[in-house]
Order: sequence, then structure tokens, then C-alpha cells
Amino acid sequence: MFSLVKTHFEIPMSYTESLEVALQRLGNYLDSEFDTLQRVLILIGQTGVEDHLSILSQLHLSPQNTAITLYRLLDEACLRLKTLQQVVNAIPNRAPLDVANGPADFDAMVRWSASRLQDIISTIQHALQH
Repeated sequence: MFSLVKTHFEIPMSYTESLEVALQRLGNYLDSEFDTLQRVLILIGQTGVEDHLSILSQLHLSPQNTAITLYRLLDEACLRLKTLQQVVNAIPNRAPLDVANGPADFDAMVRWSASRLQDIISTIQHALQH
């Protein structure tokens, strides 16, 4: 007989804690994935997203942050990330790419970037709605 076991438990946390966790995950995302996302966008010759990339790379909080400032920062980041996600999702499979300028695993890079964007957007949206 099969049994189902719930493996995900909701840990109660305050609204501010939820925002802080999302902020930490956004920082981790930017540290580990931002370069790959930029590279994908450069390789396809995407223009018009520089402002979004620049704003994301310059996000900053003062030491005296409040739940409201955290919310605003995360909301702004989420809007920027959604725009970038639309651009990445619009890249066709086997996108035309000059092989000399791009990696052999470009399609995997695109899928990875799209997946990680969806992950961080979902994380932030969950915190904002908490």
C-alpha cells in the first residue's frame, strides 16, 4: 500500500521576515544567475532591457529599512524581472545565433535562465502576498 507524506511544511513567519527571506533569495539570485542572464541577452542581441538590468544590479537598502521599503524594493525588482522573463521566454528554441559568438549549449542557458527567473519571481510574489 502506498502512503502520501506531506514533505512541505509552512513555517509561520511575520510579514517582515517573509520579505527578508525573499530579499535574501533575490540577492542570491543576482549573485549566482545575473551574469548568465546578461550573457543570454547579449548573445541574442537584445536591446531595450539595459535599464532593467541596471536597476536590478543597483538595488540597495539602507540599514534602517522597514517593511514598506522592503516591499517597494521587492515589488520594483519583481516588475523588472517579469519584463526580463518575457524577453527570455520569447527566445525561440534553437534561436538563430552566430556559432562563433555563442556557446554550444545556448538553448540550455536560455531554458535555465527562464526557469530561474520564474523561480525568483514566484518567491518574491509569495512574499509580497504574504
